[in-house]
Amino acid sequence: MEAKNLPATLAEFLAAHGGLLVVFLTSTIRPTYRTNWVNMNARSAVELRKDPGIVLAAVQQDGLALEHADPELKKDREIVLAAVKQNGAALKWASRELRKDSVIVLAAVEQHGNALYYAIKLQHDPVIVLAAVKQDAEALRWASLKVRAQLGLGARGSRQLQLVE
Repeated sequence: MEAKNLPATLAEFLAAHGGLLVVFLTSTIRPTYRTNWVNMNARSAVELRKDPGIVLAAVQQDGLALEHADPELKKDREIVLAAVKQNGAALKWASRELRKDSVIVLAAVEQHGNALYYAIKLQHDPVIVLAAVKQDAEALRWASLKVRAQLGLGARGSRQLQLVE
């Protein structure tokens, strides 16, 4: 997307602060950027949250920016995958359907083990659980009892340290 297609105040802001696209997608604006935010009309903010290029750039910088994306873009596999690779906790903001996707969830738990909490129906998948526990042993608490038993971890995960090594 070229800056010339954007509203003038937004184009000026992006030229000066190109690496801070996330600021447009967040509900709370840092005080230093408040002036620029006030200059941008509300319609522009809504358009930015719907723009796949802007949202993709934002989630590549801060995966948690997915929270502020348009609901339709939370269903976009490329955008969600980029978000969870940057910050696995972004899985929380993905569409329900993508939180069931094993590729998306695996990428999320490899980056942030406790993202297993947000997975739907994948807490019983041994591959995903092991990846989560390898990244953060505390993620075991989100695994199903069946997988814990399968892996010989029991309710408390007495072997979790052995699995990580």
